[in-house]
Amino acid sequence: MHSPKEFVALSVAGGMLLWGVMMVNGTLDGISAVAQTGSFPDGRLLRTVYTGFPLVDEGFSKVVVFFDLLCNTQADAPKWLFFHLCNLVGAMDTWVLIESRRRGVRNLFLRHTIIFIFLWNLAGAAFITPIYFYLICRSGHTTRDPTIPLNEARGFPPTVVANALFPLLLFVPALDNWHPYDHQGSIGLYHLSPMLMIITVVLCSRPGTSLTVFESPKDLKAPNKDAPWVVGSLLATGLISAAVHLYIVSKVLTSADVTLSQLFWPSLERVFTASRGSYEALLEGAHLFTQLDAWVVSVACIVFTNHLLQKATPTKSRNTMQDVWKNILGTLCLGPGAAGSFALAIREGRLRDATYI
Repeated sequence: MHSPKEFVALSVAGGMLLWGVMMVNGTLDGISAVAQTGSFPDGRLLRTVYTGFPLVDEGFSKVVVFFDLLCNTQADAPKWLFFHLCNLVGAMDTWVLIESRRRGVRNLFLRHTIIFIFLWNLAGAAFITPIYFYLICRSGHTTRDPTIPLNEARGFPPTVVANALFPLLLFVPALDNWHPYDHQGSIGLYHLSPMLMIITVVLCSRPGTSLTVFESPKDLKAPNKDAPWVVGSLLATGLISAAVHLYIVSKVLTSADVTLSQLFWPSLERVFTASRGSYEALLEGAHLFTQLDAWVVSVACIVFTNHLLQKATPTKSRNTMQDVWKNILGTLCLGPGAAGSFALAIREGRLRDATYI
C-alpha cells in the first residue's frame, strides 16, 4: 500500500493557511512589533533573553509572544482551544515516539523523531506534522519488524504522563499570576519538552539493562512481550485526550460567554474588525492560527491513523470506509487525540496478530 498523497496536500494547505493568513491579517507584523519593542499593547513587558545568543533570542521571542497571547488571555475560546491543541500535540508526540522505537526502523529521521517535534512546536503542527506522517506511512518498518525492545516499551507509560503534563508549563503560571518574565521563561521551558520527553523515556527504560547493553534482546520464543506496554500506553493516551476534550467541551457548553463555534470555527471577521496592532487584533489572529492548525492537524490524524490501521489489516478483512467513519465519529465525540490513539491501539493488535493477548 502506497502512502496517501493527502499528506502533501495537507502540508501545503497548512503552510498557506497558517502563515499566509497571519501575513495577510497583520498578526505576523504585530507579533514582530511586540518582539522588537519588548512590550505588549496592553503594557506588559516581554522577556527578550533566553539563551544569551541574540539571533536565537530574537527569533524565539516571536514564538513566546504568540504563546503568551493565548495563555494569558481572559477570553475563554482562545485559551481553551490552545490547551486542546497542546494536548493533541502531546498525543502525537507519543505516537511518533512509539513508531521511532520499532526494531524495523532504518531511516534516521524516523529513529530520531525529536527534530520534527521541535519543528512542529515552532513552525506550526499543520505544516510539519503531515510531512512526518507521510514518512512514517512510506516506511516499511513494521513489515520488517514491528517489535520494540522490552525495556524501552516499559518506558512509554511514564512518558505518556510526562507528555500530558508538559502543557501545564504554559497554563499554570497564567492561572497562578506569575510575573510575565517568569511565565515567559516557563514558555521557553515548554519548548524543551521534546528533549524532556526523550530524557524521560531513556531514564525509565534503563532498569533491566546495563551500561554496555542499551536495549533488551528480542525473545524469539515470545517476541511480543512489548505489545501490552505499547497498547497500554496508547490506551492511556486516548483516555487522557478524551478526558481533556470532554472537559473543554463541557466547560464551553455550560458557559454563557463562549460557544463551540467560537472555539473551533475559524472567523476572519473577528480579526479584521479589531483595530490593527491592538491587543484584541493580535489575540484574534493567534486564535485564528490555532483554529486553522487544529482543523488541518485533525484531518491529518484521521488520514494517518486510518492508513496505518488499513496497512496492518489483511486484505480480505479490510473495510476501509467503515474504519474511516468510526475514526471521524470518534474524533467528533472524543477528539482527534483520543480517536487516533484508540485506532493505533487496535492497529497494534493487528500488527501482532493479537498473539500477546
